[in-house]
Amino acid sequence: MKKAIIFLGVLVLLYIGTPFLVTNYPLDMKRAARFATKNAAPRSKTCCAWYVMRALQEGGCPISIYPAWAYRYVLPLHGFEEVSKKNYSPKTGDIVVIECSKKHIWGHIAIFNGRIWVSDFKQRSMNVYKKRYPYKIYRHKKL
Repeated sequence: MKKAIIFLGVLVLLYIGTPFLVTNYPLDMKRAARFATKNAAPRSKTCCAWYVMRALQEGGCPISIYPAWAYRYVLPLHGFEEVSKKNYSPKTGDIVVIECSKKHIWGHIAIFNGRIWVSDFKQRSMNVYKKRYPYKIYRHKKL
């Protein structure tokens, strides 16, 4: 029930926060990835969504703050498409959204900088948790 209420709240925020679904904006995902890398902390600050949102804004994407797991709904509204995991090869600017769980209620989001995955910290791999949770990878249509 609690998750359903949160979900409805996010949908309302999506509706209010994105009255004009703009997908034709100047986008520089390399700039976004550089910004994320430059501002990443040595360890997690548990605010991955904020750091990735700021990186996307720096790259030109007019996006707002949401819980990390909600970006699976938000990114497609801004021109991102889900990438198949089969034979996946990361590109600079790819974004991973990891689902929420009972232990990690906000989920996780990170951006690939061409070498490593970065969120609020420089990650060792795409998966930051000990357990593997469902995830989706997104790439902007312009890449």
